[in-house]
Amino acid sequence: MQYWIISTQTHITCINALSLTSAPIGLSHHKVVVCIPSTSLNYTAAVVSSTPSRSHKPRGWAHFTAALRTPSWEKPFRLQICKKLDYFNSTIRTLLDLHLPAGQIRRCSSDRPGVDDKFRHLICRRQRALLGGDQILYNQCRNKVNRERRRCNGGTMNVRSRLLTIPSSR
Repeated sequence: MQYWIISTQTHITCINALSLTSAPIGLSHHKVVVCIPSTSLNYTAAVVSSTPSRSHKPRGWAHFTAALRTPSWEKPFRLQICKKLDYFNSTIRTLLDLHLPAGQIRRCSSDRPGVDDKFRHLICRRQRALLGGDQILYNQCRNKVNRERRRCNGGTMNVRSRLLTIPSSR
């Protein structure tokens, strides 16, 4: 926030000419402080970053472990060492891509520490239920969001309290 102290007639005419105020300042406004709202020099806008990650759904892991048992693992034992490694890597990568697909995780720099994609999707689901007029689903999602929010806040407070209880090195 910038502050300008107006003390003379020239200051008043300059400020009125720049149209920095919502209404013109009259000649009788001597010793007036004009406040101009602005962002702080330390302000940084929130940055959204995305990182690659794999799906962590339990069903996907169950299918992946079941699929690991199906390929013929006797075949690579008859191959040369380099081909064994290629066969193993291609099999694992194919199964991972099939059952645990890669995706992007979005993180915002202004998010609280406990906010994850599950929590974000829950909030979106609650808002869709509200806009769609589904009161029962909205109430269920609202309760889940509140529980998750308390869990996030509790985890953050536990970390902060642990950091405060660590004795300082002084």
